[in-house]
This record gives sequence, C-alpha cells and structure tokens, in this order.
Amino acid sequence: MKEIFEAKGKKAGALTIKMILENKYFVTMNHKKIRRLMHKFNHKATIRQPKPYKKIAKATHEQTT
Repeated sequence: MKEIFEAKGKKAGALTIKMILENKYFVTMNHKKIRRLMHKFNHKATIRQPKPYKKIAKATHEQTT
C-alpha cells in the first residue's frame, strides 16, 4: 500500500489504492481498512476537494443570462 501511495505521487486516495491492489496485485481489501491504514501511517491524499456551497449556489441561481 505504501508503494502505491508513493508511486502515485501522494495523489492516490483509498479507493484508488483499493482498485490498484485488486487489479495489479490480486489482493482483496476493504476500502475502510485502507483508510484506517492510511490514517495510521499518516498518508493523506493531496487532491483538492470540491466546494459544496459553490454547487448549491449555481443550482439555486434564479436568473441566468
């Protein structure tokens, strides 16, 4: 798991690691366990999270030009 995280340049989340483990290494592991291990070893994905309020503002915007 650590090798996958390092190889992806710290941009691999728990679900990405899960898919790589299943497809490349034929290891079946729950994504919740992968998240626990990531927290234990202090691995944090550096992917920007979307802002939910921006989507809500666009959806409730009445007048569009």
